[in-house]
Amino acid sequence: MGDASWRLAPVITEWHNGLNGERLLGPDGDPFTQPVEELPCLWRESEVWVWSAADEQLVKYPPGALC
Repeated sequence: MGDASWRLAPVITEWHNGLNGERLLGPDGDPFTQPVEELPCLWRESEVWVWSAADEQLVKYPPGALC
């Protein structure tokens, strides 16, 4: 079924100023600009089907359950 050690990688969803928390449009060269990472939106907002080796079947999880 694939690599059992595989994990979904977070993606950058927005940027903010690490000093004051202000939301920014992107990396602007300021040394305090920090990325905000989350799992991809389809993973957070859609049902996810995952193979369960213990049950030997696909298991459906509701949106956000595996975040």
